[in-house]
Amino acid sequence: MIPLNYFLALITVIGTKQLMKNNIKSIGSNTTVHSINGEIISIPDHLVQKWQRIVNIIAKVIQVPAALIMKVDPPYLEVFCSSDSKNNPYKLGYREHWSGLYCEHVLRTKEDLLIPNALQDKHWDNNPGIKLGMISYFGLPLFWPEGEAFGTICVLDSKENSYNTIYKDLILQFKGLIEAHLELMWNIADRERMEEELISKKKLTVLGQLTTGVGYELRDSLGSIKNAVYLLNMILEEPEPEVKESLAILEKEVETSENIIRSLLDYAQPRALNVSIVDINDLLRIVMSRITIPENIELASQLDEKIPSILADPDQLTQIFRNIISNATYALHDGGQLFIRTKVTDPEWVTISFTDTGVGIPKKNLDHLFEPLFTTKPKEIGLGLAVTKTFVETHGGSIEVQSELGRGCTFKVRLPINTKEGK
Repeated sequence: MIPLNYFLALITVIGTKQLMKNNIKSIGSNTTVHSINGEIISIPDHLVQKWQRIVNIIAKVIQVPAALIMKVDPPYLEVFCSSDSKNNPYKLGYREHWSGLYCEHVLRTKEDLLIPNALQDKHWDNNPGIKLGMISYFGLPLFWPEGEAFGTICVLDSKENSYNTIYKDLILQFKGLIEAHLELMWNIADRERMEEELISKKKLTVLGQLTTGVGYELRDSLGSIKNAVYLLNMILEEPEPEVKESLAILEKEVETSENIIRSLLDYAQPRALNVSIVDINDLLRIVMSRITIPENIELASQLDEKIPSILADPDQLTQIFRNIISNATYALHDGGQLFIRTKVTDPEWVTISFTDTGVGIPKKNLDHLFEPLFTTKPKEIGLGLAVTKTFVETHGGSIEVQSELGRGCTFKVRLPINTKEGK
């Protein structure tokens, strides 16, 4: 038998030093990815190869048919790395539903598990591994640095095996190495995220400076154009159809430009709350009566008349409601229903929900929906929902969105009944 010290020394060879050299180039360039708390972390191919060498070494030293690294993919466990040893029944990519698996127990308890002989253990004599001829097992959990489970590292044998202390220590050492890799990948992804946020903040700073400098000048110019269109409509008694259409287009484009400038100013220079007593239902009725709803969209509402008035800025609430309704009508370009509902969710909060039967929002866009400058609409700059979120949070409230592609979405705005600025 090859001395164990030789294999323990390989931990240094397969360690994090080489990963540190090329981690930036590798991460994000591979197909093997993991999503954790909404963060997509790529697992580099060269690292997967290192892990493959680890399970090969473990299987060779302990002389077992199977050494595995399993990855959690709820409600399944997937074989992520499998030793290339003889008589190994576990193939890469093999998935098993959580149904009393050895590794499932390890992940649930977050502790190691030793089963010398499952056939002689009443708790494990029906384990799915027995169908593959694996009756003994030793495994340890693998965790991301914040504590969420990645999977397990384990060995299985077709005969009774108690796995002596030296073998257990070998697997424990490799567990530490793999978790060091996971921590490094996590830190790299976190750094990249912070760099992206910093770039975004710099862009917003520049945006604010530009907005302050030219926003009001553009608004004045647009006002002059708007007045000229109005005067032309008054003066021209029977304009040619082409002229009438051009004036209508010009008036519409001026309105679009004004909305963009308003969003820029609202985001770059948010106003302090000007609170007063507001009846949410009455304000919604006013907004619904003044906004243009296409004929192929059915607007319905269920307003709880028991909702008490709240302290809020009516102008900001009006813009919040208009922005959400505008997004809903855009999603309903082929027609459908928009349903608005108000209710008191508990003694201190009121919830206003906007549910549409539109196209829904792709999952990849949900996490970016409230980010400034993010948009999928033509002639938009992506500040409408960012401003909406800012206004809601200024009131001490929250906004969330639930959506299923092809089945519409729901925006929920929660506002405290007694609103105070900065709460």
